Amino acid sequence: MTGNDQVPKDDPKVAPRTVIEQLILADELLDKNITVAPGQIDEKYRTTKREIWAYYVYYIGNNGLSLFTFQNLLYQAAGESGTLVFLGKIRSINSVVLLSNGISFAIQIMVFLVIGSFADFGNWRPNILIALSIIAYAIGFAWLGVHTEDKWHIGVGLYIVGLIAYQTTLTFWTAAFPSLARNTVEMTTHADELASGRISREEYEFADTMKRSYFLLGDSLNTTVTVISTLQNSIMAYNTLQLTYLLIVGIAAQAVGIYAFWFIQQRYKLGTKTMFNAIAFSIILLDGWGMIGIWTSKFGFHHEWEVWFYQAFYGLLICPWYSYSQIMISEVTPRGYEYLFFSLFSIVGKTSSFIGPIVSSAIIDASPSGNTSMPFYFLFALSLLSFVILFVGVDLKKSRLEQEQFLEANKRKIGR
Repeated sequence: MTGNDQVPKDDPKVAPRTVIEQLILADELLDKNITVAPGQIDEKYRTTKREIWAYYVYYIGNNGLSLFTFQNLLYQAAGESGTLVFLGKIRSINSVVLLSNGISFAIQIMVFLVIGSFADFGNWRPNILIALSIIAYAIGFAWLGVHTEDKWHIGVGLYIVGLIAYQTTLTFWTAAFPSLARNTVEMTTHADELASGRISREEYEFADTMKRSYFLLGDSLNTTVTVISTLQNSIMAYNTLQLTYLLIVGIAAQAVGIYAFWFIQQRYKLGTKTMFNAIAFSIILLDGWGMIGIWTSKFGFHHEWEVWFYQAFYGLLICPWYSYSQIMISEVTPRGYEYLFFSLFSIVGKTSSFIGPIVSSAIIDASPSGNTSMPFYFLFALSLLSFVILFVGVDLKKSRLEQEQFLEANKRKIGR
């Protein structure tokens, strides 16, 4: 850049530019043949170390472990029969959990439709997250008063509302990571290198992808995990100590798995879609494993050793899904519209999320023997179909062009 072409600095007396205004400024500079990367636009939005650590620490509390408490409460209330009357019908514990998930996900769709459309404008971003977090904290404290089996109906309500609060806060918390990652000092350096011609646009985009992959270490998976969790708890007879040990093994395996995926991607310069497909294939194997358990009791989530192996398999090969799925979303999201598009993808995801548990619950209820492994037929087929669609239908390079077209169209709409 020449001295006359420097990116303008904001006057401290003037309100800082919105993300959309920054993008428009970038377009204007590009029209002048000035190479600009998003990290160069505004120092006021530079990500600090304090912000990064605050982002990490937030998730420590927002961990979504209420399912463990909820299932234990249902187990105590069901007694030796293992069934409860829920929504006018006698149902197994697994069926009650799956239906509760389905109801919660259906409500989440409505919530995202209402708040997702304007989350990227004004001060809605932080205010929405703060309000939802307060609700989540209140639900957490409310569980302290629900610790006897006669209050299981209250537990159902707390679980449904708590899951709504957890999933919505998680979505809007996650939506913040692309901007935070792209505005770090490291990405500023890469932006300067791009502007000076020392690196190509492709190299800059790969650095951007890797920053989002380190920074933030579907639905057949969501329902699969729920089904396996209920089977796991039954196998372990809801032994709190054993379940705690399993949780520790799972967390350790997840830490290794996430780092291994990140290291392999960086070492061999693999794309996000490649890593994503590897995890999707592992999910198919997981559902196949469960499906075998329909035909035999020798294998397929019937034995304690399988539960331990599952925790390791899940942590090493499947847990990175939660990171890479969000990274994939960020790859196809126009800059400045993160909350809107993350809400949109959440709506699509929640649609399948509430269908999955309800279908799985219906399969269990319709089974003459009440076989809790029966949903794996449905889940295996769903996982396989999803993998094929993702493998064939997702083109990240084409998506980048579509994002540019989207931003250009919006720039024209606001008269700039």
